[in-house]
Amino acid sequence: MRRAALGLGGLVGLGLLGCSGADPPTPTSGPIESIVHIGPTAVQLYAYRHRLDLAALPIEPPLGLPLTGPIELDANVSIPLTGFQPDVRRIYGRAAVRCVGHCQLGDDRTPLRDDGGAFGGELAFSHLDLDGLDAQVEIKRGVARVTRWAWPSTELETAVGLEVRLARDPRASALDGCVRFRPTAALAARDPRLHTLTTLTGAAQDDGWYYLRIAGTAASPRLIAARCEPATGG
Repeated sequence: MRRAALGLGGLVGLGLLGCSGADPPTPTSGPIESIVHIGPTAVQLYAYRHRLDLAALPIEPPLGLPLTGPIELDANVSIPLTGFQPDVRRIYGRAAVRCVGHCQLGDDRTPLRDDGGAFGGELAFSHLDLDGLDAQVEIKRGVARVTRWAWPSTELETAVGLEVRLARDPRASALDGCVRFRPTAALAARDPRLHTLTTLTGAAQDDGWYYLRIAGTAASPRLIAARCEPATGG
């Protein structure tokens, strides 16, 4: 049960819980398992300014690329239990992550993997710095939705919208989202090959932005070159 609850928590682990009041709670600490609290009728995921490494999050590496770097995790998520099993349709709460040091996607060795998607298999990939990433997720009625995405990258301007329809098996959770991006001259100067890759994999638009639709499942995500709307909201 603990592993199942933690897996569901991993799907919603990218986000920020808004806390208010004159006396903020004490930051939590420990391994990722320490934020899981199992009760007779529900599992609670609770964290406040909880320091971890991205690599410690129980999530699938996006497109096979490793994630590393120090983060702060906030979460307040309730997973009701029915017959000692998670009732995914009644999961609710908020969660968030923000990078608080040097965070990175890719390691200059591992290829990008996207079988059947826009990339069509494996492609060489160096890395992207994720410094300053700040994202929030809200969960209602078993659907996790990105409600905030802030990434002040000098190499790649982005806007991201994503909904995850949670399944009892977290790997089977369905993805529906959109990424809008625009590579900059700074990326071209550091890694011309990666800059070219970003311009060839999305659906180019007249305004200079590129679009990729996110589909598939958490275990097998797909990126599709198509115009889409990366909407986020409350």
